[in-house]
Amino acid sequence: MAQSLTVEVSCYILEAIMLRAVIITGTIAFAILAVILLLTVLAGASQNTEYLKFGLTLLLFLVILVGSYWFVVRGPGGRM
Repeated sequence: MAQSLTVEVSCYILEAIMLRAVIITGTIAFAILAVILLLTVLAGASQNTEYLKFGLTLLLFLVILVGSYWFVVRGPGGRM
C-alpha cells in the first residue's frame, strides 16, 4: 500500500513540473507576441521593424521548442 502511494505522489510531482514548464513557456511566448503586436500596430512598416519582428519570431520559435522539451532536458524531479 505504501508503494502505491509513493507512485501516485511521484506522478503528481511530475505533472507539477510539466505544468510549471507550460506556464513559464506560455508567459514568455505571450510577452514576445505582445511585443510583436505592438510593433505591428504602433511602428511603421520600415525594414528595421520587419527585421526585429522576424528576430522576435525566431526567438518565439526557440522558446516554444525549448519549453516543449523542458521536462525531458531537466528530467523529472530536477531542481532549478
